[in-house]
This record gives sequence, C-alpha cells and structure tokens, in this order.
Amino acid sequence: MASLLDALIAPLSRPDFFATFPGEAHVTHGDLSRFAPLLEMPELASVHALARVFHDPVTVYFRNDPSGQSSTGELVRAPESLAGYEAGALLQFNSVERWVPALDPLLRSLEEELALPAGTATCQLFASTVGAGAVPHWDNDPAFTVQLRGEKTWRLARSPAVPEPLHNYACGSHRVQLAAYYDGPLPQGMPEDAREITAAPGSVLFVPRGFLHQTESHAHSFAITFDFVMPTWCDVVRAHVARELNRHARWRRLAPGLGGDDPAAPARELAAMIDDLARIVDALRASPERAVASINPSLVPRAGRRFERTGARAEGARAGTGEHAVYRVRVATAPHGEVELDLSPDFEPLCGWLLAQRGAVSEREVLRHAAGLQRVDVGTLLSTLLDVGVLAPARAPRAEAAPREPQA
Repeated sequence: MASLLDALIAPLSRPDFFATFPGEAHVTHGDLSRFAPLLEMPELASVHALARVFHDPVTVYFRNDPSGQSSTGELVRAPESLAGYEAGALLQFNSVERWVPALDPLLRSLEEELALPAGTATCQLFASTVGAGAVPHWDNDPAFTVQLRGEKTWRLARSPAVPEPLHNYACGSHRVQLAAYYDGPLPQGMPEDAREITAAPGSVLFVPRGFLHQTESHAHSFAITFDFVMPTWCDVVRAHVARELNRHARWRRLAPGLGGDDPAAPARELAAMIDDLARIVDALRASPERAVASINPSLVPRAGRRFERTGARAEGARAGTGEHAVYRVRVATAPHGEVELDLSPDFEPLCGWLLAQRGAVSEREVLRHAAGLQRVDVGTLLSTLLDVGVLAPARAPRAEAAPREPQA
C-alpha cells in the first residue's frame, strides 16, 4: 500500500477530498486488498488475537435496553471483554497502536499526508456480533472507519443541532458538557432522512465531527477507525496567549479571593494586568503566524515541526527508589540559571534520548521513541524542554519546509 490516505479516499482525488476536509462525509467501497498492511498484522486477525496483546481496558457496550443497544459502556480487561462479545456486546478498543506497533508508522504517514499535528491520529477498533451496534450519537473528532470483516449497517446524518461540537453526545443522554456553549434542543434519535449505508469488507466511511450516526452489525463485524484529535482555533490562540502571559511573573502569581463573596478585589487586580493581554492580542493581529509557530508541540498544526539541542548544559539521572523514584534533569542556561525538572521515571528513555541528540529531530522521531507514553504528556515534555532552553525549534531543510501541495 503506497499511501494509506490514497487507499482511504479512493476513488476520490486528493484535491477533491481536501476541498471539503474535515467538514463533509465521504463513503467509498472497494477491494479490501488495498489495505494489505492492515491485513498482514497478526494482532488484527481477529478480536481474540487483539485481546491477547491488548493490555488497556476495553469498553463493552452491553445490550441492556429495550432497543437492544446501550449508550453506556463498562470498562473491563481485554480477556474478560470476550465474554461480553460472545453475549452480543459491542467492544471498543482505544489507542490500539499502543499494543500493535506496526500501526504507528501508518498513523505518522497519515498525519503527514493530511498536514496534521504529530500525535493527532490514533486508532480504535470495534468488534461486534450480529445485532450489536452503537446508538445514535455524534463524536467530537473526525474519523475514517475501514470495515475489515463482516458487514455493518450505518445510518448517517448531519446534525443541525450543535455546529462544531466540542463533546461527544448520545441521543437521549444528559447535556452537561454541551450546556457550556449550547442551550437549544438536542436530537433524541436519528432523523428520518438519514442516509443508510451497508459497509462490507473494503468499505470506508469518513465521518466528520458532529455527524449523527448509528450502527448495527450483520455477522461478526471487525472495523478499524483512524481518529484525528485536531486542535480548534480556540486551542491555537489559547495556547499562544497562555505561553506569552506565563512569561510575566505577575501572571504566574496565585489568584486569591476568587471564591469569596466579594469579587471586587480580584477584579481590581485583574484589571491592573489586562493591558498585557491587549498587547498580546495586538501582536497576534500583526503576526498571526507567530501563534502557529510557537504553539505547544502537542498541538502544532503542521507536520514539519523539528527540534534541536541548544548549548545549554543538561544531564539526567534517576533519583530515589521504589515509589519515590524520579528522573531528575538538571539544566544550566544563561537566562534561566540552574533549573531542576523532576519527571516520572517513565520519561527516562525518551528524555535521555533527547538529551543525547546532536542534530535536529522531528516530532515523528520523538514519538517513535515515546512508546507507552501518552501523547499529550510527550507534548508537555517537549514544551517544558523548550521553555527551559534545552531544546529550540529547528528550521527544517528547504525541501521539507516548503508547503506540501495535495497530490492528485
């Protein structure tokens, strides 16, 4: 398979797909053999093969309501989830790439082809028997779903209720999280004009965020999903503003009085600092690319981000024992003086590798050395090493720095 993206969108051309990505749904059918690398992974041969290597909790959706479906899941160990599967439950395996290493390079290539942040893409796998499925719901992340085995009926519709939702929603459930930014009516089920799709082996659906969908399996269904946890524009600006404000000691001060009966005192203190915020917004207006360039590495909205060691002296060593062990990094830099970072020992291999580098490294290289770590934590580590001067953004070689044009 030369390109995972091309296999996912065929027969669409890349320009046609990118013209509507990520806001429009797409459904394509074709020969399953175009996903040969997925079919060759022994861990994906069956739900039983996956359960043998998967060591995170599995979400089991039991059929415990009159419709035969449930919107609430139970977390169980992978081996124990198989009993639920045989009893007619839908199994959801999250972050499958943690336990199927061969998926990781496919995710990195997909991020690059879609010009998404490193660490954006993740895999889920859904397994179900006859009649099992998902209740009407929407997800807050866009995703490709590839049907590997069996058949599944989808009902799919754009939801008119909440444009660009930040949270998942299952029809008929509570709206606590949505209430922060939406107070209108919510759908209680699929609309009558929902599109019905039969997914057979080789079928691919691209489902944007906020699209209502419902599924029901026919025969034993096995489908893999490529999800994209993409930053919003609010994330971009919020990260930039927070980074700039944190450079000032007055903004790093604790904020007393916020829980009291009289908000006047904290309001006066905030008012005295608000000009700092105005200056950041003015600078952002003059140079919006600065926000994109300085954003936290876990949210960088392009694939070419690279880092290199500075001249700062930095060394790491394990300190303490047992439950009290930490990986301590000592840094000596001109602007920061002496800085000590206490990290979880889980970060020792990755941090040790970063401290040993003498050339530029890409985010994707960092992630390849971050096995078993959560990507948001990897992003926080990179951000911290940037802040204390151990790492600096590296300019990509000219050929890599040039923007990529979608290829037909």
